[in-house]
Amino acid sequence: MFRTLRWNFRLLIYSLLLTGCATIPPENGGDVSPDDMAVITDSYWGSFRYSKAGIWGIDGTALNFTERVKIPPGRHTVKVYCAHGYGLGSQLYASMRSVEFNAEPGHKYQVKCSKERGSWVEDTATSQVVSTESSTQLESVEAISQTAERGDADAQLQFYYVNPGSPEGLRWLCRSAEQGNPHAQNEVARLYRQGVGSVEKDLRRAYVWYKFAVRNGHEEYQWKLEEVTESLTSEQMAEAEKILANWQPGQCERELATGGPDH
Repeated sequence: MFRTLRWNFRLLIYSLLLTGCATIPPENGGDVSPDDMAVITDSYWGSFRYSKAGIWGIDGTALNFTERVKIPPGRHTVKVYCAHGYGLGSQLYASMRSVEFNAEPGHKYQVKCSKERGSWVEDTATSQVVSTESSTQLESVEAISQTAERGDADAQLQFYYVNPGSPEGLRWLCRSAEQGNPHAQNEVARLYRQGVGSVEKDLRRAYVWYKFAVRNGHEEYQWKLEEVTESLTSEQMAEAEKILANWQPGQCERELATGGPDH
């Protein structure tokens, strides 16, 4: 099934330009003035031949391809997801590497990567590399898919992100979410909340999946849950709670990947 993996370029660009903003708080609850907070962003360059460096996580906090992150001054570890390809009909290669750097107050940084050099962090004002360069070893999408087949929830979510518009990608997203990966659960909720592609808008199911993510201890999704809750009528809320109470294993894949929700 995964011998030959060639992607439609438009779907690939969609998957690589997912956006967002987040803040990593100071350690031990300390205070840092807004002016002293540093900023780190992802990067994308190229057209037919392209590379994309995405922020997968910082200091153990998973960020799920967040585009821009505010961080306090100090030492940080950034998990960088790096993808490379050649436009239409390309074979995609990807790597997941952690790099360390020291953030100076008020500075702006960008994660970058290449097949030859691996992943690194640059100061955007000086273009100076401020991190140790990572290994140049790359993983093919086929290798990621094989890891996903073995049940790795992170690999399953990665595989979804390089093929987000297809039933195959949605199946892997569901498998990751049903294993309890809160970032996959957040993505399922987003699809239902916005009505993306083949996924019909359904705020009841968006509520259910945000609820799962928050239950897994990720309070950063609480505000999204509250926003969806405010949008639901009392009847819709009762239906959402019923869906949640009667949830069955495999239900995400049956509903999301096949387009046939159980009402």
